[in-house]
Amino acid sequence: MAFQATVSQYAAALAEMGYVTYTFDFCGGCAINGKSDGLTTEMSVLTEAKDLESVLDYAASRSYANPNHIVVMGCSQGGFVSALVAAKERYKIKKLILFYPAFCIPDDAHAGKMLFAKFDPNHLPEVIRCGPMKLGKRYVEDAMKIDPFQAIKGY
Repeated sequence: MAFQATVSQYAAALAEMGYVTYTFDFCGGCAINGKSDGLTTEMSVLTEAKDLESVLDYAASRSYANPNHIVVMGCSQGGFVSALVAAKERYKIKKLILFYPAFCIPDDAHAGKMLFAKFDPNHLPEVIRCGPMKLGKRYVEDAMKIDPFQAIKGY
């Protein structure tokens, strides 16, 4: 039987190894059981990158944290976001852990298909039903602006 750990389980294991850990929900990033504010129809990869930058600023400012030894971990879209932020010179990300990073998001947006949603990328609806989550047109527009491999090559 395969074992699939949750983010909080990874954080607990890393804390046991001596890391200071911090987990959070992206604003508008959860369709179900999220703890952050924001609407899924206002969220995109780029808004989540800004959220992660705010979290990193907060974490690096803590007296017990070492801003020169930041490790960022992200899964799926969070992995894509983590890689985008890690590539920025603003942060000195010492280690980057990516679980199945969704670098396919821009390609899917250009193709007009994301998970269960299909749409015309040249005539985007205001709201796109993507499984249990409603995405806004901004999500697709922002995704189509990104070449993930070009954006992260500096890391």
